[in-house]
Amino acid sequence: MRGVLSRPVRFVVVLYLRRRAVRYVSDAFDLAERRDVRAAVRCHERSTALWRAVEVLRGS
Repeated sequence: MRGVLSRPVRFVVVLYLRRRAVRYVSDAFDLAERRDVRAAVRCHERSTALWRAVEVLRGS
């Protein structure tokens, strides 16, 4: 079926997206400490989008 990832590929993609999401959250906290609010919010939004993608992939 087109568009469906195999289980091993999905697992690797989920791991990658999780790592990216965690990195973005860490960056958001670092930016917030430096008072760069706009950049912190951007990083947090990116992290949220990645976590949503992880949830979708894990549910499929």
